[in-house]
Amino acid sequence: AAALTCATGGACIVGDTGPGGGKVFYDAGSVQSWGRYLEAAPANATSTTWCNNTSTALTGTFSRSIGSGAMNTYLMLDGCTSGAAYSATEYSNNGYTDWFLPSILDLGQMCTNRATLGMTSAGTFKSSSQDTIGGNAGIHAETWNFPGAAGTCGNDNWGKSLTQGVRPIRAIGDTTAPTSSVTTASISASGSATIQSTEIGRGFLVNTSVTVTNLASITG
Repeated sequence: AAALTCATGGACIVGDTGPGGGKVFYDAGSVQSWGRYLEAAPANATSTTWCNNTSTALTGTFSRSIGSGAMNTYLMLDGCTSGAAYSATEYSNNGYTDWFLPSILDLGQMCTNRATLGMTSAGTFKSSSQDTIGGNAGIHAETWNFPGAAGTCGNDNWGKSLTQGVRPIRAIGDTTAPTSSVTTASISASGSATIQSTEIGRGFLVNTSVTVTNLASITG
């Protein structure tokens, strides 16, 4: 049998074509909670604002770290009705739909490897990192300024209302099945319970009378 390539599920190095048809721009060296490799989409998604909410900080713990883009993106989807998280997650390529908006340090790695990714035109790209260092999380989110083929990469805080570039990414190499637990609670039509999971994503409480086959089975 032919050896597996990065694109078919084998080991990757930076610059390889990944399963999603984009280029690998980061290798953590070993499997992390989010996976091992990060793959950038081969093209930009639709440029847009960060969020429709441009004056109030979104709830949740936003991170700047490499690999945190997916969790940040889910927080954005919960707190926004439009914007960069929607542009990124609505992107699909090569049969993959698990794309998300990179964190600010994910974007930093992308800028470092911009020639490999074909991102050598100057531009500013949205990250999923709400401003955590400037004290203006209500109106600012972090972006990365790509200088073109030459020049110095740099990050900045820009207003959430500004329309800027979106380049989705996805994680490769997460082979651990998620486990979850639910805090005991009596739930009415308007009640809630706490769900904890070992994986990033959304959790759903489902009535035992519902047979779950796909997301539509839960959400209608």
